[in-house]
Amino acid sequence: MKLFRWAAAIAALSVGLAAAQTAAPPPLPPPPEGTTDDIPAVGDLTVITAERLVYDAEKQTALFEKDVVVSDPNLRMKADKLTVVFDDKNQPQRLLAEGRVILGQAETRAWAEKVTYDVVSGQVTLEGRPRVMRGRDLLMAQRIVFWRNQSRLECYPEARLVIYPQKDGLRERFTGGR
Repeated sequence: MKLFRWAAAIAALSVGLAAAQTAAPPPLPPPPEGTTDDIPAVGDLTVITAERLVYDAEKQTALFEKDVVVSDPNLRMKADKLTVVFDDKNQPQRLLAEGRVILGQAETRAWAEKVTYDVVSGQVTLEGRPRVMRGRDLLMAQRIVFWRNQSRLECYPEARLVIYPQKDGLRERFTGGR
């Protein structure tokens, strides 16, 4: 939450300056499709389902293919394909979701064609027309990178943050309700 607020504040200043320089912003792309709202929570367990699973003990990888659904206490996800790379102690080190990736966490939703998560560094990279939506507010770029363990977010190139006027929205937090 703090990370998104921090990044949004900086982006909002940039958006405000850009808006003052241009008459009308270009039209928004259509809203992303798909949701994770139909994925049930299974207590504090992580459950991954797919039509096919291939585990390779020699390469220490698990490949989930077709209609991948992840139910985790902190995250819900759908993807066409998910690759999990394990370390020597059989702990996940890197996850790569590909295809139509949809993520849901609390009131935040994200869509991308490729999502990479490095467990050790906490770095999450969204690529392929990524969109992150919190409420109606929308963050877009060609690449969105954030670090789960830090208050840090990078969006490039062509980053764009759209903040809608709404009660308890980002705009109200930046302006103190004015």
